[in-house]
Amino acid sequence: MFISSLWHVLHVRSSTSFLTSNHPSPSSVPLKDWPRWHLPASNPPSIAFPPELLTIVFAFFRDDASATMVALLTALSHVCSLWCTVCVGAPTLWDDVCLNRHTSKPRRMSKILSRSGSLPLTVTVDMTMKPRRSRGSAFAFGPLTQVRDRLTRMVLALDRGDVVEHTSPNPEFPKLSSLDITMSYADAPSQLAPVMLGFRHSPSLRSFALMVYGNMITTLGLQLPGFHWGSLTSLSLSIPVAAVKFYDILIQCPLLENCSLAHIKATNTGDMRLRPVHTMHRLKSLEWTIGHSGDTLLNHFIRPRLSSLTVFGISPYVIHILFNLHQRSDFQLVRLKLSLGGCGLDEVVRFIRHFPLLQTLELREIDWCTENPLFFRVFQCKTEPFAGQPPPPNFEHLSLEHLSTLAVGNDSYGLDGEALLLMIKSLMRNRGGESVPFPSIRRVELYLSGKAFSDGVEEELGRL
Repeated sequence: MFISSLWHVLHVRSSTSFLTSNHPSPSSVPLKDWPRWHLPASNPPSIAFPPELLTIVFAFFRDDASATMVALLTALSHVCSLWCTVCVGAPTLWDDVCLNRHTSKPRRMSKILSRSGSLPLTVTVDMTMKPRRSRGSAFAFGPLTQVRDRLTRMVLALDRGDVVEHTSPNPEFPKLSSLDITMSYADAPSQLAPVMLGFRHSPSLRSFALMVYGNMITTLGLQLPGFHWGSLTSLSLSIPVAAVKFYDILIQCPLLENCSLAHIKATNTGDMRLRPVHTMHRLKSLEWTIGHSGDTLLNHFIRPRLSSLTVFGISPYVIHILFNLHQRSDFQLVRLKLSLGGCGLDEVVRFIRHFPLLQTLELREIDWCTENPLFFRVFQCKTEPFAGQPPPPNFEHLSLEHLSTLAVGNDSYGLDGEALLLMIKSLMRNRGGESVPFPSIRRVELYLSGKAFSDGVEEELGRL
């Protein structure tokens, strides 16, 4: 039905003419030469629609990578030879390609990349995707060097045993702005070093992400001279223990605005303890997943412009650091995401309340078995069944006037259904003239377990 409707929209009657079309009109072609599926059931069109406009229309589909759109484009390509040519050959439909172990072979890859014409190009090569009949494939840089002046973003995922082959000793990618590398089971520097070597001449690089699974015993690959760390504004490193001393990288990133560090322990950062990083003055967003042995380094990353902070795995020392942040007049958070772990909610609230400009707050890994009573006092739910219990010493309610997004929950256990219902009601209503805890709230995200709902609770939630 959709294809039939699109056909009538994209083909016009004889009263309309497109003199710019280089294709012959149907009236100049004998009817017997037209494929039967090319024509509607009746009233065949008298003038062909220009392929240039077909390209523009079909280009709207390229931003949707869902299976539905892939199937739709496949169906459209079967309407006629012209539509097939447009669907398969339009450059705007090939400026963001994803290749697997099979399609990343040099000859196939060159053919696919050439279809984007002269447009800026985003390439994803996922060697971990199926078909994966054998380990130890080779990824050749040759086809990438053919589009070096158009490549703007590169995503590369290598599997165990994959190797990188260079056809040019010093390939240059002058317009590459984003590089994302994932290495599964990388157990030797022979994998990482050639990849870094291939992209080190990228003066326009602004974003770099490296995620490594497995064990690496050397820092080779991140110490290569010539790599443009200094141009980065976004850096994400998720590397196994003992993989890298990232101090040498951070001191080369004066323009860094977004930083994400994971699985790096303090045992590998001795230089940073002795020589704190005095760069990164532009840092605005920090995501920290380090573990208890690396939590002492967090203080080195607090910068005056920092407005977004994510911390996974909070320890008492981290709580101490965050609690003292409000004493700095040059520091103000607007987005905070915390995974509480073993820390109590009262400890966290104690410092959250000192950031009145918070707009987004996310609290994860809350132990609902022990924190339910305290949780309701935090959010000023006066009707909770725990109202008779005394509050903790020196406890104060949480009130954030600018908070617009709130996310709470526990990935493992979820939130009790009745508790959820009480909390939402407290956020939605003005309790008899009393001030609500979050007057600007617009969005609430809750992480629930499937067992949390009874029929009555689910029904009432549906009416809210």
